[in-house]
Amino acid sequence: MNSKIGNEANLRTIIGISRFSTIEKALGKESGFIAKEEYCKSVMNLSVDDLVKMNLQQIAGMSKNNNASYKTIRKGAIFTIVSVVFIILGTIALAYQTIFNIQILNLIIIQSGGKL
Repeated sequence: MNSKIGNEANLRTIIGISRFSTIEKALGKESGFIAKEEYCKSVMNLSVDDLVKMNLQQIAGMSKNNNASYKTIRKGAIFTIVSVVFIILGTIALAYQTIFNIQILNLIIIQSGGKL
């Protein structure tokens, strides 16, 4: 089932054909409108089993897309959390280094008798 080409009966393709036929009709061409009518007739002649099968395939496709989005969002969230942890650790390391340097500077000042 390929809804992008429109060479098979598919419920979702009607939307694309409707837009195409509207443009064709606005340009004064009737070929798009005839194609839409023929396509609508072929969809109307589908059995209930075919319609259910198409809907199930569409639902399965949407589920697959949702799972892919879930995995991408999960990876992004994990990466963000790890990045925040590294930023916090870097901030703590810089704060410790600054405090350590101030203590060394104070020690040097004390040992020199307050004269630098």
